Amino acid sequence: MAPLVKLEHLTKTYQEAGQTRVVLNDLSAEIERGSITVVRGRSGSGKSTLLNLIAGLDDPSSGDIRIAGELVTQMNTRRRAIFRRQHIGFVFQFFNLIPTLTVLENVRLPAELAGRPVPEASEFAHRLLREVGLDDRHSDFPDRLSGGEQQRVAIARALIETPVLVLADEPTGNLDRSAGEAALSLMRSMMREREVTVLLATHSHRIAASADIRLTLVDGQLVPDVGPPD
Repeated sequence: MAPLVKLEHLTKTYQEAGQTRVVLNDLSAEIERGSITVVRGRSGSGKSTLLNLIAGLDDPSSGDIRIAGELVTQMNTRRRAIFRRQHIGFVFQFFNLIPTLTVLENVRLPAELAGRPVPEASEFAHRLLREVGLDDRHSDFPDRLSGGEQQRVAIARALIETPVLVLADEPTGNLDRSAGEAALSLMRSMMREREVTVLLATHSHRIAASADIRLTLVDGQLVPDVGPPD
């Protein structure tokens, strides 16, 4: 089976104080379809940069990114935005829920932006909220929820447009250990049930230990992660 994500000679550099900083260095890798792949690395190693490039939120200095056979790096900004909306979900460390929208409105927002009728988007959002155990909180605002509950809302939102790929950037980093493990377990089960490919960035050996594939970002390259759990 062809990989869902294929990175080909990916390089990303930045100019800092007149010096060139190499974040990703001629990186090539494949992400298996249906897998949960964890990329581990120290702070500043380039994990978030890698996710942003795959999402089409940033441009590489050189190299190509293919997702589901589509050459994302050759798309213009508008085409990338449409592709991202249709095929990629996101789970962030700080949840990124909109505080002025209710839980239901937060979950259904990507579907509305994609042009889905509000009644249809609401029905699917309610279904996802039931799966994450929060349909009884659908009319609450995010500040009424705990961190773990907010992350469950974010997981539901990531799935509203039935993506083929979910990018998760330190999804447990703003939660205590118990809430983080619960959110991670829920995310794993929901993604596996839907055969969604997950690429998760973290610094934690413990989180990486539960993945199908474990990688570490070192000196701009992805290498197998063989570290022990925390």
